[in-house]
Amino acid sequence: MKKLFFVCLCLLSCCSAYAESIVYEIEDTQKNIELIEDKIFTKIGLMIEDNAVGCGNSNYSALNSTVLNLGKIYIDLTALNREHDLLSLITNEENISSAISIVNTHKKYIYKVATMSNEIIVKRLQEITDNETTQLLLEARDIFNRTIKLTQE
Repeated sequence: MKKLFFVCLCLLSCCSAYAESIVYEIEDTQKNIELIEDKIFTKIGLMIEDNAVGCGNSNYSALNSTVLNLGKIYIDLTALNREHDLLSLITNEENISSAISIVNTHKKYIYKVATMSNEIIVKRLQEITDNETTQLLLEARDIFNRTIKLTQE
């Protein structure tokens, strides 16, 4: 019985350290998302003021879809963070494996969304006509790549 308790204690402390690490990574990624979203919204606002929006404007379209995808990733990372918080509260061994499975399923989903968003940016970069939009898309691509790495673990 003592041996089982020790094993559970070691497992919980190991999971706790991992959870703290991923929580930090998630929060840091979310801060970066907020920063790039602000920059993109500012650029979109300037485009609107200059009447440079519409279906034919590839810069506007690329920034608009990118900021929507960043928002989606932000929300999903928030949910993943909460799932990690809840996971740390579970003590029943049977429920732990089920909860880990739920977290891993959500991570796979976020991975797919980030991968798809990254692929869209790579395609959109070929259509872009100004340096500022290109830079914003490259910064967003870096965030999607970071999210992909974060959800692969």
